[in-house]
Amino acid sequence: MGVISEIYSGDRIINQYKSSNIKGSIYNKGTKKLIIEFNSGSRYEYDEIPEDVAAGLRAAKSQGVYFNKKIVKKYEYRLLK
Repeated sequence: MGVISEIYSGDRIINQYKSSNIKGSIYNKGTKKLIIEFNSGSRYEYDEIPEDVAAGLRAAKSQGVYFNKKIVKKYEYRLLK
């Protein structure tokens, strides 16, 4: 699928994706937190995400496949309201 847009704002990297599952992400390099927004509208924050893992998500051919292999069930997370 791929990246539709990428914005750098301080320590944050904000992406929008063309993906069947993931709408976008916000990665904070300072806190190592990654927020994933799904096409369903739900948003989750993942803790202690290494910068190379966040970069891999942005560079992946399929963000959903990468997310399922490298992030989900490997890092602590919480549902955001």
